[in-house]
Amino acid sequence: MLSAVAFIDRRQGRWEEALEGLQTALELDPLRALNALEVGTTLRGLRRYEESQEVLERAITLAPEQEEGYRQLAITFQAQGDLSKARATLEAMPREDTAPSIEAWVLQDLYERNYLEALERLSAYPEMPPGQSSRASWEGWIFSLLGDSARSRSAYEIARRQLEEELKQGPLNPWWAYSELGEALLGLGRKEEALWAANRASQLLPISRDSPMGA
Repeated sequence: MLSAVAFIDRRQGRWEEALEGLQTALELDPLRALNALEVGTTLRGLRRYEESQEVLERAITLAPEQEEGYRQLAITFQAQGDLSKARATLEAMPREDTAPSIEAWVLQDLYERNYLEALERLSAYPEMPPGQSSRASWEGWIFSLLGDSARSRSAYEIARRQLEEELKQGPLNPWWAYSELGEALLGLGRKEEALWAANRASQLLPISRDSPMGA
C-alpha cells in the first residue's frame, strides 16, 4: 500500500513525498530488492546520486541475478559522467540479451562514442520492443552521429512506417508510439509533422499526469 501511494506521488511530481513512502516500505521489508530499487531510482531523480548509488548497490546485493539493479546503477553513474564505473557495472550484469540490457549497453557505447559497437549490439535488439525505442529509431540516430545521412534517413523511414502501422493497430502505449514517431519524423526533416506527433504524445500522457515518463 505504501509503495502504491508513493508511485502515485512520484508520477504526479511529488518526489520528496514519494521518497518518504518508498523509504518506509524499504524499512518495513528490507530484504525486498524491488523496494531498494525504487528508492534508488527516486533518489537519482532527485539528483542525490551518492545515496542512489548506495541503495542500488544494496538492491544488487539482495538480487544479484536480476539485471535491473545493475542497469539502474549504471544509469546513476552515467548521470554523473562516470563512464568507467558505468561500464564496469554493465559488465557485471548477469544477462546482456534482453532489450533493456542491450539498450543500456548501446547508450554506454554512445556516451563513449563507440558508434560502430553500438550498431553491432543492435543486431540482437528486437525490432519493436514494447515501451522502448525501435531498432530502426536507434539506427537512425547512430547513423546521424556517424554523419551518414542517407542511411540515417533510410532507418528513420523504416521506423516511421513501423510506428504508423503500430498506431493503426492500437498500441498498448500510444503516447510512446507518438513520441517515437515524432523523433522519426524529425530525423526525416518533417518538422511540422514531428511537432504534431510530439504534441499528441503530450496530450495522451502529460508531465502533470506522469512526471518521470510524461511528454
